Amino acid sequence: MTVPIPTIHLSNLGTGPEGITVTELTKQVLSEIEKAAVKAAASSAGDIGKAAENLTKGLGKNAGGALTNVTRGIGNLFKK
Repeated sequence: MTVPIPTIHLSNLGTGPEGITVTELTKQVLSEIEKAAVKAAASSAGDIGKAAENLTKGLGKNAGGALTNVTRGIGNLFKK
């Protein structure tokens, strides 16, 4: 399942008198991405739960049908 995150806009990076190091820039960018990802995942938690529930429901139906067909097939084999 894909959970999109909103566009992130960062401004005024490195505008101080000493600028910004690559390490500081990376920390700030990754921090904002993490915040947006956590927020998006939290808001989509219900959708993820519904998707998982639908998946397990489908598996149960298919497995039950396959089991019924196998049982029927074995029963027909012994009738002959």
